[in-house]
Amino acid sequence: MKLQTVIIAISALVTPIAVIAQSEELFGGKYPYCNGCEAKYENEDGQWNYIDHTWCKVNEEKCNTASTCEPVDGYPCCKDSSLPIVYTDDSGNWSIENNNWCIMASAPTLATLDIEIEVGGWLDLMPGTNYSSEKEAYYYIRPAGIEVADFLEKYEVTSLTVNGNQVSTQKIYPDRYLGFRFNSIYYDRTKDNNVKFTLKNKKTNQIYNVEYDITLEITY
Repeated sequence: MKLQTVIIAISALVTPIAVIAQSEELFGGKYPYCNGCEAKYENEDGQWNYIDHTWCKVNEEKCNTASTCEPVDGYPCCKDSSLPIVYTDDSGNWSIENNNWCIMASAPTLATLDIEIEVGGWLDLMPGTNYSSEKEAYYYIRPAGIEVADFLEKYEVTSLTVNGNQVSTQKIYPDRYLGFRFNSIYYDRTKDNNVKFTLKNKKTNQIYNVEYDITLEITY
């Protein structure tokens, strides 16, 4: 296996997301497997990362990082994986490429990131507040185990649905305490609320599908 020379800017802060695995198992008898699933390079052998001046092999079997895509109703797959998601339906995520609709490749789940995400929300029913509490619930998406500021700098939410209803990403606000915060008229006080979103790594353009079922906290 030959690796071409690649110039990579390595951040001084190494997060737990991408570290070389402490394992005797080697790819090709030479390269260690990465502990995380982020990739900075891809060749015929798969995906790779470069950490602490050492190449490590992304474990595709564990990470399920391979993207898959099939044309839908005559619409092609998007060639550019970094395109913004414009619309989401039962077929998947859609974007526009060369002035035509295209379907985005499927993405791995957040579990491959080796970080935890907390999703929650509340419904403020207190009378006399300035909030439209009878009409909107307040949701948040925040990390567990890493600083919120680092999370907001590295990731962005590129699509979002609440209980099957699409929410504009323009309604998602960065919050230094809550991570990503958004209000929505789509909520159910009687059962769990289903929140689905795509989280994009702004450095690698990798997109992860995330889904949570949460119970709203009711305040009076």
